[in-house]
Amino acid sequence: MCSQTTPNSLTSTCTHYQNRYKRNSIKMDFKRLIQKRSAESDEVIEIMPLTIDPSFDPDFIPPTPSWKNGWNELTARKHCENIILNNPARISCQNYIPMKESTDISIEQCVLDIRDSGSTEFSKYTLESLNHFCLDQIKRYEKYHVKNGFKRVSVVDAIGKLVCPNDCSSHGVCNKGQCKYRAPYIGVDCSLTASTPPTSVTLPENGLCKTSKRACKKTNIFGFFHSEVVYAKLEEFEITDLGKTDRLSTATLKTTHITPTILRINLPTINLRRRSSYGNLYGIGFHISLSYDNMHFGESMPIVIFNDVCYTCSASTLECNITRTCGDSSSSQNINIKKEKEGNDISLALITALCIVSVIILAVVCVLLYLKIRTTTCLSPKNDIKSPSFKFGECSPHLYETTNTDSITSQPPNYESLSPSSFITT
Repeated sequence: MCSQTTPNSLTSTCTHYQNRYKRNSIKMDFKRLIQKRSAESDEVIEIMPLTIDPSFDPDFIPPTPSWKNGWNELTARKHCENIILNNPARISCQNYIPMKESTDISIEQCVLDIRDSGSTEFSKYTLESLNHFCLDQIKRYEKYHVKNGFKRVSVVDAIGKLVCPNDCSSHGVCNKGQCKYRAPYIGVDCSLTASTPPTSVTLPENGLCKTSKRACKKTNIFGFFHSEVVYAKLEEFEITDLGKTDRLSTATLKTTHITPTILRINLPTINLRRRSSYGNLYGIGFHISLSYDNMHFGESMPIVIFNDVCYTCSASTLECNITRTCGDSSSSQNINIKKEKEGNDISLALITALCIVSVIILAVVCVLLYLKIRTTTCLSPKNDIKSPSFKFGECSPHLYETTNTDSITSQPPNYESLSPSSFITT
């Protein structure tokens, strides 16, 4: 932080306050913050703590390495001077910036590497370090240009095409110090093929995803990846009380490139409460394998997703065990299920009884209606219902006989036969 300006000067006196942004770590509950953060997301970044090997002796003085494999100081220096002094990038850089000191240091480091390893394996790394130093320094002088025919080319662009590692192994194009590989080659120096899958990859928390602490919707993968395009194959399986099941489904997806050492994949949606046809479900997992070309996949690594409140699982043995706490809850859950089943049986019996009673009542009503209709049809002036000879439900046959009205002659009334005495009321 610049606090004051010197009079009659264009410079400022600056003081660095290292504790300006220092936080009070004593009052912060880091465990709680980590649990809260991880439960809301899957951003798990593991940092391995540094530990001292128990066999380490701080008083041990290593012996001075000796020359081996036929190398000596003269032959090693000759080799190092040849590859460094004749390096095109260094020759171009020294036309614009001083390179003598860095060149001498690189030569000495190259000689020591040959003495300690007995080979020239590390010489290329020393040369790459010198080239990147050259490019970083020349970027400060972008105003410099060189003539390329009728065009003026930036020095940065010109030297940037000379400092790529291993000259891109003749399988790519060098641009600003980085190789742009051509298929099927990949890698920093285009020396690898896409058919070679990633190796030495790991998952966070040893492949265990606990649903009480993480969302378990995605996961990071750690390793060193030679391409930004990486594919992941996921083979789903279940862990039940009977053991691990076979592969249920397979999905292939493209990973998200975070850094050259971290990838991220989105896991398929799962339901730990679903019913399994293989037994009581304890956890769900995926065998994850990676590929650069979506055809050649490497060794798989398992990830197990489970409820750590009820179960303890292992990604190495792919087994889960129920905890004591969850055992009590599972017993009560079984009792509730039993009671619910008994209640369903009683309800079913009541419904069946009501249906039977309803059918009987309907049958009785139908019979009564039928008998009522028969009774109405049998009533006539010739059948007296009060007569002892009348039987209910029986109709006289003559009621259904047809009468020929054409044979009946109409007779006028005999008024003379009516005497006055017949109208005398007694």
